Amino acid sequence: MKYKEFVGKFVSSLNLVKRDLVLLFTGPIEYIYTFTISNSVKVKIEPHNNSTEKVGFYIINKLKSLKTKIYLKQIGSTVLKIPGNNDVDFIAYPYDGNLHNIIPNITKIFGSPKKVKKEFVQWEFKIKEVECALLLAKRGCRLYKRISEDQMLLQSNQNNVHKYVKMKLASDGVSLREYERRKIYFFYQLRK
Repeated sequence: MKYKEFVGKFVSSLNLVKRDLVLLFTGPIEYIYTFTISNSVKVKIEPHNNSTEKVGFYIINKLKSLKTKIYLKQIGSTVLKIPGNNDVDFIAYPYDGNLHNIIPNITKIFGSPKKVKKEFVQWEFKIKEVECALLLAKRGCRLYKRISEDQMLLQSNQNNVHKYVKMKLASDGVSLREYERRKIYFFYQLRK
């Protein structure tokens, strides 16, 4: 191995260690959670696809038909119309604050939730070959707040969107775990 190549790889490794230490000390729960994410599945960043928007509208219409009213917000690359995983993501909270009364109704539409916690419930499902995710949370839930704040950082500043696209494109082909860490670090940098 040539000296310059060695130094380049060494510096790159140091930067990853630095990033991971920052993540560990500034958001230990989020960082430790990344270890539960696959390190073998690779991320494929693709151009924005209008078909994902149609799936998003379908989900919105299905959720509007529920008797229990919820606040629903579409998030992620699809709503920003930028390159991404061509998936559809939503966050929501019930206006009455009762998560567990609405779970059966959403389960009838999208199937069993992937996670059921005290503060939130998460569904992952496919519609027309499009990966979809719905996070139903208590309004004060820390996870809900973080995701909502991250989306606002993007929607309120076009320069942030350009930086986000650059990070996403540079992440094409990395593991799902690494991609999640890059996103967490990206939003940490924006908040600084």
